[in-house]
Amino acid sequence: MKCFWFLLFLFPSIHSFSPPPPSTPTPPVTNMPTSYLISEEIWHQYTRVVSDVMTRPRVTQKLDPSSLQTVQDYLLSNRSFPYTPAKTQEQLQQQRGLFLNVHNQWTMQQYDYLTRCLGYVADVSAKTQSTGAAQVAWYKIQECGMLPRESTLSTFLYVLRGCEQENEHVATFHDAFYAPTEKTVTLRIQSLVAKQDPIAAEQLLQLLPCQKLRTFWPILQYYCRRHEEPTSLAAALRLFRHMRKAPGVILDADVYGLLLSALGRHGVFTSSSLEGIYEYGYAQGRELWNQLVTGMAEDLLELTPAVAQQIAEGFLDAARSTEAMEHVIQKDKLTIGRVQIDATTGKCPATGVTLRLMALTPSQRQQVHDTLLEMAGTQHEEYGAKLQARGKAMEEKRNGQYAQEQLRQFSDWLKQRETPYTAIVDGPNVAYFGHGNVHYSQVWEVVQELQRLGERPLVVMPQKYLSRSFWLSGLGKVQELNDQDQAIIDKLKDCMYVVPSTCLDDYYWMLASVAEQGSTDFVIVQQDQMFPLTGLRPLLITNDQMRDHRLALLEPRLFRRWTSCHIVNYMLRTCEEKDGNGKAVNGEECSYETKFFPAQVFSGEIQGNGIQGTDTMVWHFPVSGWSESERFCFCLRQ
Repeated sequence: MKCFWFLLFLFPSIHSFSPPPPSTPTPPVTNMPTSYLISEEIWHQYTRVVSDVMTRPRVTQKLDPSSLQTVQDYLLSNRSFPYTPAKTQEQLQQQRGLFLNVHNQWTMQQYDYLTRCLGYVADVSAKTQSTGAAQVAWYKIQECGMLPRESTLSTFLYVLRGCEQENEHVATFHDAFYAPTEKTVTLRIQSLVAKQDPIAAEQLLQLLPCQKLRTFWPILQYYCRRHEEPTSLAAALRLFRHMRKAPGVILDADVYGLLLSALGRHGVFTSSSLEGIYEYGYAQGRELWNQLVTGMAEDLLELTPAVAQQIAEGFLDAARSTEAMEHVIQKDKLTIGRVQIDATTGKCPATGVTLRLMALTPSQRQQVHDTLLEMAGTQHEEYGAKLQARGKAMEEKRNGQYAQEQLRQFSDWLKQRETPYTAIVDGPNVAYFGHGNVHYSQVWEVVQELQRLGERPLVVMPQKYLSRSFWLSGLGKVQELNDQDQAIIDKLKDCMYVVPSTCLDDYYWMLASVAEQGSTDFVIVQQDQMFPLTGLRPLLITNDQMRDHRLALLEPRLFRRWTSCHIVNYMLRTCEEKDGNGKAVNGEECSYETKFFPAQVFSGEIQGNGIQGTDTMVWHFPVSGWSESERFCFCLRQ
């Protein structure tokens, strides 16, 4: 239902659409000379709610029934009292005085009762979604010169969220008497934008100590949708500069899609120029595109399909932009469309450029290293709390500090080694692969295959699995290691690190990928053609998706960059002939075929690469829902 009503005192010649219900007592017309311009449905909503509220004991608070009746007559009256929206305490008090002057027999107890009634109408309207009741109650609050609690105003904002005009009135009133909030300022900004006053809307942003994306969004939309006007596009860039600097604003793909599409439609990146944008720090033409997309690569990891198409529409008509989402379009100096990057070389078939594998910087590696140390201590404390809850106790010395110290010793041990490890094996992950119990033969097979490929592997294994017997929680039973397992453990001793009991082994193989190992430069090792497996050393051999650690470990960009460089998945298949019971024929030992799935050749993030011998930059954007090797390709030549 469309929400609308106006104050009749602005239109004195118009009367109510409908009279109050027959059962509704109405005070003398001389007290309320005009009527509310509302629909019959809205009025009935209000009378149902207020009739229920005004008799509740919590609201009446044992006041004299005769004194209540006068207030109730007013509440159930469809006759209005003129007012001007108050913006100061003085105006509010003046309105209250005018109202009480008409009702000169009222006491402050009656006025307080009125205040409670209208506040409760807001609460009940929120629970029953009675928008109409809240509309009338809000009108009466203003004509009474009433100052509701801030929480009551918040309730009105919630109930009237579908009624733009009324909601904006509540927001303006709130900000006149209470500290402005993100919600109220956003509503007022939306109202000003609807009135085509974006400058006043921008000024409202100064009311917020911490600005958010949604407070900027209506203004940016206004400027970008008027893309045929250069002054609006220049204003959009000015506002965007403000957004990038605001610490509370997190720019998303929709923001860039809106801005780049609007600028592209006006030809800003190809021929036109925008006056005045130099003072905001912007370049012109093609360099402006590169400048904006460079910032985009810092803020985003990927685009959505809708945003990729929106950007394409800025340079192509709608039909051809849809075509660009299927294959590449060459138009004048523009190359745009969906491409399949060669997974083994990283080469783009449309432009010939090779995408890069972007590794963590030294400071980022240190950040991961330190975060893992901190997480190891936190996890250990949580584990101890769980044991205590089950009536068990961990050794007193084995607290969070103990876990951190053990992990730090592992890091120091790696640093002191003269010969670095180039591949770290997640021992339990490999040992359990395809089974519910531990198979050391699988670990040995993976180690041998890595050595055959020229790698120097280190197996990280919890101390628990080196015991002769241990409990398997997944199967609910004890596993006994046989002589073959013990023999393999003996062979692995020179390339195995045993994680102390109660410490989580995952942190060890993760940390090994970012810890220093002597003076080795692993970027150089990555480029060494002696190693058939691609990826930044040391490789991490695991099928663990690290879902338990992902959010707490790194921001999404660093996590993606880290895993794309280091993680190598594997597959093990048994090769021996088996009988009907699944046992090897003639009692022969199992043999395996090991297959590794190397780390990525190029990073799964937005990147720009120059065409050799030119100053032309080619940009490739990952798109959610596309395959790992597919990219949205964009190249603008001079």
